[in-house]
Amino acid sequence: MLTKFCPRCFAMNKEAATNCEQCGAPLDEPIGSDYVERLIHALDHPEPNTRATAALILGKIGDQRALDALCSKAETSKDMALLEAVAEALGNFPSQKAIDALAHLLRTSWLPVRVKAAEALKRIGTVDALKVLREIAMKDASELVRKVREDDNEHRPKTLSGSGTCGT
Repeated sequence: MLTKFCPRCFAMNKEAATNCEQCGAPLDEPIGSDYVERLIHALDHPEPNTRATAALILGKIGDQRALDALCSKAETSKDMALLEAVAEALGNFPSQKAIDALAHLLRTSWLPVRVKAAEALKRIGTVDALKVLREIAMKDASELVRKVREDDNEHRPKTLSGSGTCGT
């Protein structure tokens, strides 16, 4: 049996339902005025693969409207797959907000997430991103993370285009 998720509250509904059994919203009503807004909304979807896929697509699109939502997930999520996707996505946002969120992931998360965060900082490639990468990664317990840092010597710093911090 197919399950329909409510686009507004993400409650599970039966295949034949036309309105959400939980909140009453029409099940065929899209949330958000465009694709980016729908993807940002999907970061809270109950299905883990949907959340991670939304984060990856938001990173590929690179729309600045996604930056705060991705930073928020970096700070609050406990979903390893989502955090890996968020780290990868943030590597496409050369801003101080993204660097701060990636630094948080590099200090506090699981190994696969730390590796993705280190790779994202390297990809951003600004002076600030590479400084964070060197300072945090050199102290990491994992050789995989330290290796990303060691490889950053080949990178020429880029110019930073944004400012600010996540969550402020």
